[in-house]
Amino acid sequence: MAIGGNIGFRKVFGGGGSGTFGPGVTLGFNIPFGVNAVNLPDVGRGRTTPDNTINRIKSQAVNGGLYSRPTLYNIIMTKPPKLKGWSGDQLRAIGFNCHQVAIPSNNIATKPIKTYGLKKEYAYNKLFDEITTGFYLSENMDEYHFFESWQDLMYKPNHSVGWYNDYISTLEIHQLSRDVSKGTSNDLGIVCKFILIDAYPKLISSMALDYSAANTIQKFTVNWTYRDMLIEPQVSKRTSGNLFKDFSDLNPLEKSFKLFRDFNQNSGNIGVVRDLARGNIRFT
Repeated sequence: MAIGGNIGFRKVFGGGGSGTFGPGVTLGFNIPFGVNAVNLPDVGRGRTTPDNTINRIKSQAVNGGLYSRPTLYNIIMTKPPKLKGWSGDQLRAIGFNCHQVAIPSNNIATKPIKTYGLKKEYAYNKLFDEITTGFYLSENMDEYHFFESWQDLMYKPNHSVGWYNDYISTLEIHQLSRDVSKGTSNDLGIVCKFILIDAYPKLISSMALDYSAANTIQKFTVNWTYRDMLIEPQVSKRTSGNLFKDFSDLNPLEKSFKLFRDFNQNSGNIGVVRDLARGNIRFT
């Protein structure tokens, strides 16, 4: 009895195609063996899928702004009113030396409840993890001294504990855009704001001193804790740059709320902004 046949394999990667680097990449082989070996010329040929063409993929990427980049960010630190001696220029310089930050996670605490049948998970709280920011240390160590003086409001040199409202403030994390048309003459445009409410530096990391670390920059990290987070996606079209941005897509109540909040935030009235976030000030 004669034994023969073919061993074949065909796999399409990235969609359909014709065996070339285009709509997809098709790999395949055919090994005939035995006395009845037959060559199969169609092995390695794929089917076409117009929705997966390279032009469509490129167009979708371009229309989406060529994706968000983790290197485009900025942080805005607002010092507590009780913290004296630090100017706005100094805070901007410290924020400029922030080489690492993470957008906080959203975590919903749930509790299983079972009355009959399969159990259900019900949400009952929103949890926030600490975030870590990394800073380059300048020659005069302003970055370290700033956070050290902030922590002095929490635990004073005389070993007394400070008031909570005296050391909390806000920390803003801005995701920036590669599209220069969305920005201003001074900076890139903002895609989304992440505002940490009642934030303060909980931990200042140690800083190693080492003879073998020549030609490196001294760095340290700061861990932040906070009570709540506001997420504010920015409008995609360029605005006029004045305080009152385009709120044409909001209803009158939402418009009044955002105008009032932005006015107080830009004026440095952090207490009013905090009360808005807590719901102590309501618009009806």
